[in-house]
Amino acid sequence: MSASGYISKTSNTVIVNDLQNLSGTVTITPNSGVRVGATLTANYTGGTETITSYQWNRNGAEIGGATNATYQATQTGSYTVTVSAASGYNPKTSEAVTVNDLPNLSGTVTITPNSGVRVGATLTANYAGGTETIASYQWNRNGAVIGGATSSTY
Repeated sequence: MSASGYISKTSNTVIVNDLQNLSGTVTITPNSGVRVGATLTANYTGGTETITSYQWNRNGAEIGGATNATYQATQTGSYTVTVSAASGYNPKTSEAVTVNDLPNLSGTVTITPNSGVRVGATLTANYAGGTETIASYQWNRNGAVIGGATSSTY
């Protein structure tokens, strides 16, 4: 742009392409409690586009040769899948699914009391609905470990 009596000015670059975003959603099943050895399946729902390729990723890096709709997770890590449709569409990546080498506890952890709690109250951790024997406890406050707070009460 320019105006009489002024130094001209240029805008920042804007990249324009004619690729559309895929209209559907990419998910992975199963998406919780996943253990090493599980078969992950890519699902594309809510869109009319036909998916033509898949690329599985672990911890943000492509897994060489993992280009099918399913993938058997052989290591722990954070897995995503990127799907592509025919030319004219941007690829789309799923939310991450965590794969562990240990199973998740099957029960539910609650704290009592769970309302009206004041400073100085004793909190008790309860585990219900699972068959596992609880071996350890760790209390946290605002997401940070409370040093030495390792019993069922705090």
